[in-house]
Amino acid sequence: MGKKIIYISMFIFMLMIPTASFAKQGLGIVLGEPTGLSYKAGNLAIGLGWSFASDKDRIDTTIDWWLINKDFVEMMNWYLGIGTKGEFGKDTVGIGVRVPIGIQWWIADELELFAELAPGMSLVPDTSPDLSGGIGLRYYFQ
Repeated sequence: MGKKIIYISMFIFMLMIPTASFAKQGLGIVLGEPTGLSYKAGNLAIGLGWSFASDKDRIDTTIDWWLINKDFVEMMNWYLGIGTKGEFGKDTVGIGVRVPIGIQWWIADELELFAELAPGMSLVPDTSPDLSGGIGLRYYFQ
């Protein structure tokens, strides 16, 4: 079952990459809830990570579309989006929605430091509010 969850998560992650193939693409890491990989292209942000907040081991996926990405101060932007999340554990599968809000700090033209909070709502298997977030670093190609 564990390998199946990993394969499904990787498939979802790879499926989204071509949708933004003409945009500047960034890949990096995020530390928080969940901790893992972060991919961004244009207004599309995708996360694939491991959750440490639960007593059950699980892989979390997020797919967000940024609705707002505005200058905050020099070299810093703020953003607000809407997205989905998936949680894949040994015996459970969860689906929900989230609203990521965060700050990007452009350390260099191709290097971004970011911090994000994402209030959300789990919808499957039960309905409950939740909060995720983290800090991360992405390197941009092109």
